[in-house]
Amino acid sequence: MCRYERIPSPQFEELGCARPRDLAVSLLSAIQGASVFAATLRDPELLSIEIRRLHDWIDTLDPE
Repeated sequence: MCRYERIPSPQFEELGCARPRDLAVSLLSAIQGASVFAATLRDPELLSIEIRRLHDWIDTLDPE
């Protein structure tokens, strides 16, 4: 089993989304990237902005 297969995606599965693991990878990647960026620039507001954007993105997901 590749590491990608171990990424938890039950929340996206519960929403009825197609390709829940892909969505989980996108979410985790965005959070990790924003965390590194905010830490590098010493600006925690950047992380807050990205988290708000991700909340908005999740709200737009349509179950299939």
